[in-house]
Amino acid sequence: MNTKHEATIVGLSPEVEEIVQDATSIIRLAPQKYFIFDAGGDFRLSSNFKPETQRLWAELETELTIERNRRNCENLIGVINEPIENNWFSHTAYGKNIAWITTHNWEFYSDLPVANFVAYDLVRNMVLMQLVRDPSDEAWLMKEVIHAAEPRDCLSDLCGYKPDISRIIRSGNICPDCQNIISERMGGEALASILELLKQISRASHSSGRTTAPSIPTLDWQRTKVQLYYKKAYAKSHTNLEPIFEAEKELKAEQSAIELLLKDIAHQQHILNERLNELNRRKNTILNEKELFKTHQKIIEKNLHGETGFEAFNLDESSEPPHKTIGLDKQIGSRYPFPIAYCFRSMQAELSPTDKWKYLFNLYALIIRYLVFVLVSDLRKQSNQCPYQIKLLIRRLIYGQYGDWGKACLALLEQGVNNKEKSFFNEFLSSVTNEQINRLKTASMWIVIERVHFSGPLMC
Repeated sequence: MNTKHEATIVGLSPEVEEIVQDATSIIRLAPQKYFIFDAGGDFRLSSNFKPETQRLWAELETELTIERNRRNCENLIGVINEPIENNWFSHTAYGKNIAWITTHNWEFYSDLPVANFVAYDLVRNMVLMQLVRDPSDEAWLMKEVIHAAEPRDCLSDLCGYKPDISRIIRSGNICPDCQNIISERMGGEALASILELLKQISRASHSSGRTTAPSIPTLDWQRTKVQLYYKKAYAKSHTNLEPIFEAEKELKAEQSAIELLLKDIAHQQHILNERLNELNRRKNTILNEKELFKTHQKIIEKNLHGETGFEAFNLDESSEPPHKTIGLDKQIGSRYPFPIAYCFRSMQAELSPTDKWKYLFNLYALIIRYLVFVLVSDLRKQSNQCPYQIKLLIRRLIYGQYGDWGKACLALLEQGVNNKEKSFFNEFLSSVTNEQINRLKTASMWIVIERVHFSGPLMC
């Protein structure tokens, strides 16, 4: 259990700043170290206040909660000079570690200095914040602790008849029942500290004048009427509120169970959506592979019937270009060799940008290697002797990396374009220029640089 509890006191009205300072000065004279009260300056409420109205508890609770979180303090108590809801002296938001006190019209209720009253209510609200940690215990507090029907000159008196507050402050007492409750819930050290605080405030109050408001006959009559009213209202309200409190507890329990069920349903839905996305990806991959297989099957069937292979690709110059009649994926599937077409389909099937980039680079590397194989095969059938530099590049392909294959491809393309001897593959290079080869070299250099930045250096 903590041996020390701190409260920060803030002024919510310009008129109360000096009062807060005086009140904390009175409290600091008490010989105890369990509770610490520090003046925390001022804090202005953001909402507009209309004269002749009361500050609502909900409004004060919201703004003081925000300010407490901003200050990151243990407990926060605000002091204001405006009337509050239900015309109470003060109120504690149980479980929120915040409270508020009003000094409105204090001079009409007591001849005590207002700082003495603020010091007393600081102690009272601090005790209530430590005594009731759960808002659901408020019903227990009002029924078992607060003396609403009959004042006992105790810290727990409700003060339905407000002038009673002077006598209660001067008494500095806590009734035996409340002492037992405080000792059980907060400990003996806390009870001793509270009694010391109340004694100090009582000593300061006895040094003030003795002309109290209850000595006025009119107020004595009013006091009797108010006490009678509170006895009736207290008995009636607690008779009617018990079923409401029980129903509220049951409703909160059901609400918690429903929230847990909704979280579980949302988690299961997320798992099912992930599974559905995975199945859709697999379905698209299978459909693409099926389409690719059908395309290559048609090409093989045409070749088996005696076609050269070029007719199968429908390369007649008079025919409409394939890219105008079919999509890119079908065009590559029908016109390109199977390894290249398959690699292209694998790249298309990837959803992740990272994986798609990897397959795109693999497609580029595969096309380079395929070109090298075809160009080397065509070069061997020519009568001209293979240049020595190209021989060196080809020998490096035994354990070649990406850079070796790229250099060999560019050298073979330049050799094929500049070679005037007719060959099978040279007919396809007739439209290729050195400028295009240089552009290919520049583009390849940038692709390799991007690949190095993406996954580390290449072994070239």
